[in-house]
Amino acid sequence: MSSTPLRLAHSMCAIYSHLVENHQIAPKIFSIVDAEENQFIFYIDDIQIDGIRKDDFLSFLINAKSTTCYARGSLTIDKHENAEINIFVTDNDSPTGIFCKSYIQKGNDKEKTTISEFEIVQAPTEKLAFSWLSKTKVFDEEKQNIYNEILKELKNKILIRKLP
Repeated sequence: MSSTPLRLAHSMCAIYSHLVENHQIAPKIFSIVDAEENQFIFYIDDIQIDGIRKDDFLSFLINAKSTTCYARGSLTIDKHENAEINIFVTDNDSPTGIFCKSYIQKGNDKEKTTISEFEIVQAPTEKLAFSWLSKTKVFDEEKQNIYNEILKELKNKILIRKLP
């Protein structure tokens, strides 16, 4: 495994830590890294399409941008009201990916919400959620046009930077 997926994992952990501690939010975030190590980051809820098609769009994006690795992060709340952030990093060139997990402790009126340090572990790619998004899919011309239009609409909401 190259260092790029680990750097992407650390980048995503830093983004979530900042959002939770400074803004009290933990949105679903998607990020891809291309061959030139450009990182594209956006909120999944900014994609204005339904569930399965949203995953198809993410798969289209991974294939269209010649992605080397990608990450999907989200907040999970269990039946006991425990909140955790899970980040799944998939490396397209390795059978091993990365799983990151952190716990959120809700603050009260006097204390702000905090986030624990992320646990970062390697895991077999097939055991990672969302690893199937990188499987090559063939999209007909109509879907490609639709997804390219969505990408244009989303363009001003995507943060593009060099991977730290």
